Amino acid sequence: MKIKSIKISNFKGLKRFHTSFNQVTNIVGTNGVGKSTIMDAFLWCLTGKNSEGKEEFKITPQDEKGNNIENLENDVTVVVDDIPYRTVRTEKWTKRRGESFKSLTGYEYEYLIDGVPKSKSDYRSTLSTVLNPDNFQLLSNPLHFAKMHWKDQRSALVGIANIKSDTEIAKELVSESKFMNQVLWLISKGMSIEDQKLKLQRQIKELEKKPDDIRTRIDQNERMKPDPINVTEINSNIVKLEQELKSIEDAGKSIFAEYSQQREENQKKKDQLTQLNTKLFSVERCIRENFDTSNLPLIKKRSKLSQTKTQTDILINEIRDQKVNLKSKLSTLKSEYDTAVKLWDENEASEFKLDEKETICPTCKRQYDDSDSIRVTMEENFNENKAKRRSQITEMGSKAKLGIESIENQIKEAEDRIPKLESKLLNLQNEIEEIEIPTQESIDFGKYPDWVGIKEQIEKIENSIIEPELKTDQDTENRKSEIKAQISDFQKSLGVIGQIEKYDADNNALKKELADISSQVVSIEGEIDAIQKFQRRKMSIVEESVNSMFEVAKFRLWEEHINGNDKETCVLLYNGVPFSDASTAQKTMVGLDIIKTFQKHYGVELPLFIDNRESIVQIPDMPNQIINMIVDKNVETLTVE
Repeated sequence: MKIKSIKISNFKGLKRFHTSFNQVTNIVGTNGVGKSTIMDAFLWCLTGKNSEGKEEFKITPQDEKGNNIENLENDVTVVVDDIPYRTVRTEKWTKRRGESFKSLTGYEYEYLIDGVPKSKSDYRSTLSTVLNPDNFQLLSNPLHFAKMHWKDQRSALVGIANIKSDTEIAKELVSESKFMNQVLWLISKGMSIEDQKLKLQRQIKELEKKPDDIRTRIDQNERMKPDPINVTEINSNIVKLEQELKSIEDAGKSIFAEYSQQREENQKKKDQLTQLNTKLFSVERCIRENFDTSNLPLIKKRSKLSQTKTQTDILINEIRDQKVNLKSKLSTLKSEYDTAVKLWDENEASEFKLDEKETICPTCKRQYDDSDSIRVTMEENFNENKAKRRSQITEMGSKAKLGIESIENQIKEAEDRIPKLESKLLNLQNEIEEIEIPTQESIDFGKYPDWVGIKEQIEKIENSIIEPELKTDQDTENRKSEIKAQISDFQKSLGVIGQIEKYDADNNALKKELADISSQVVSIEGEIDAIQKFQRRKMSIVEESVNSMFEVAKFRLWEEHINGNDKETCVLLYNGVPFSDASTAQKTMVGLDIIKTFQKHYGVELPLFIDNRESIVQIPDMPNQIINMIVDKNVETLTVE
């Protein structure tokens, strides 16, 4: 596409203007003479927008006082590839009811192609075959890409890059992780891999909260569980004692008939005692459980205080480290400030000295006729450069001074926080030491009516058991009593078996739950690791593919984080330096490189408007028509070369 000419009437600051364009055209003039107005008029005529991509912008000429000049037609004609395209805007004035004068109520537009009137839609439709309107600014303005939102920049770059599909990338990583097949499944279902990673990370956080509660319950069960007993040994002892007792009784059945009857009654009572003792143990267990439950708030409070103490201690150390780093930065900034002061003194001390050779003709050795003018010009240039250095040094010193004040404030803030945090640490330690958790030995079972009632029944039955008087020798009688007492003790001890088994079963279930949680965490972490491997491989492939398309412009498309939650971004670079920090010439070179790549992709070559062309020594060879906008303070009227 080539611009042949442009004719402008009453557009912004240009009342009448007409010029032709060559393959390379220079538009020269000092600031404010209308160079940018030509570009805005060109864009307005063809796209209805200005150089910033805005549809709503002021084009009405203004007088010296800044008031709009009314009743003017804004008229721009652009000849593109020998076809004239024209846009005319006319003010619409209407006298409303009750008003004495007409007022501006809007605008009417006229669109013509080669002199033939067109509707706005037909006009835009015809131009779309020439301009590629969706990407016109991108393909004609070297600085447009840098002004785009980073998401739009990234989308445009990825859209033209030759990048492997997600499925291909994941398949290459299958051998590195057994969980990569899960990533492939997510891709095949069109699901968001990033959302899945965030979901899995949340699952791990939820799972990591459970083990502490489970371990607390296990410890609680272990404290409440009765001491273990050897059931086989106890039953064996009971059998032996009963056999011995039977042997003694068989020796004098006739004598012990009455005794046996009494013994049977006693045995029934002892059975009742066994049941009551079991019930008593069950009640005691409930009391102990309730006792431990009532102490849980204290246990949790002490645990929470300990955790806060640890976090406070870590924070103190972090602030101290931060303070060391800030002092290092402060030293650097003070050095920069001293340098700025030194440079200021040197600059202020510098004086203009004219080299006489500059005013003498090197051929005839005579002084130039305009030597005074040369001296004035050189002195003006010297003073202008001196003023620029003064401004730069002032900016450098101010920036360093502001940095020094900021860091000194941060250091003071850190010094103020440390004593407060140390005081908080001491208070936390005192609170922890003040928390006393009572033990089960302090339980007074006599406060509990259920326990007291069962205990009274046991004592009543125990008191009702009367061993019959044996009509035999005292030694035999004593031995039988001994045996019975031992059997009774053994039977009582067996009453805790059920309690032990229940506690053990509960703890085994809790330990299995712990193992299951650990297994789930390992599995989820494996899947997260696979997702992060896939994302980082994709990041590398996308960035390499995009950057390979450009010679000067480079892009950082990802922001890496230590936790693996890398974020998409789009940072335009020139030789590793952010675009915003590049010089005007460097920015233009980068912009031309971007246009070169995109126009190759879209197969469209549009005229290039290059602003501040005077700052660029040489631009790369490009087939496009070039319109250079050159600032020259010595050219006070708009000039086209």
